[in-house]
Amino acid sequence: MDITDRWVKFATNVALEADPKAYAQERVFTTGTGFTVKGKQWERGITHSLVDLGYSKAGSKMTQLKRDYYNEDSVKEAKSTINSRHDQSVSSVGISTLGGKKKNAQGHCIRSVVINHFDEKVSPFKQSSISIDVFYRTTELLRKFGADLIFLKEFLIPEILYGTEWQRIDISEIRFYFSSCFFSALFIPVLYQFVDPVWFLKRLKESRGDVIFYRRCLFRTKTMLERSVDNYKFRSRRNMHELAENFMGSGKINREKLETYLKEELK
Repeated sequence: MDITDRWVKFATNVALEADPKAYAQERVFTTGTGFTVKGKQWERGITHSLVDLGYSKAGSKMTQLKRDYYNEDSVKEAKSTINSRHDQSVSSVGISTLGGKKKNAQGHCIRSVVINHFDEKVSPFKQSSISIDVFYRTTELLRKFGADLIFLKEFLIPEILYGTEWQRIDISEIRFYFSSCFFSALFIPVLYQFVDPVWFLKRLKESRGDVIFYRRCLFRTKTMLERSVDNYKFRSRRNMHELAENFMGSGKINREKLETYLKEELK
């Protein structure tokens, strides 16, 4: 199991099992949520790409994430602090992720990163380790958080540790905390490349009942099969429809099986 596997399982569990705080249009919200990626899973890396999430190949999403969440001054200060504390048995360093944001934005979703170091002298396992905590105000769990994971794995965390005394120490685990988070039916094509849509919809109805959130997921799935991308004016909706069409064309989504299920469910 790698980072992608853990993320998909987490997002799916929020949709199916998390205590709902609100159903708002296409979204189900929950609060006080967290999940953990173990060090070995983190080392195995990420097997999804920004393209799999419906972003362009040009790299503009990564550029935006760096602009929003890379606080160069805070990272430099953290590096200096880490190197000055290399002989301490226990240490904790915080890094701000408050980079640039438009004035009309609601605020940074990722608020900070904290890295904890435990020297082998005080470890019950006689081995130095570091653990990392990432704190969120809120996030959307499929497209947006999937991109954040790529940014954190491929850029921010390596950037913080590079050239420091902690660079070669194994990461024991990375913990993510969300004050609130939500699963949106708009981005359900992202999920469907990893899990069987029919399985998901059946489990969702069993778990949530025939509530508006289930009906929205059903509607979004139905439009994947029936509408043209030309029906959509908003870029995110067009991107998701194009993504769904690509997955059905490549066989990642079994169109025939899905059509059979929807025909029975909606008759």
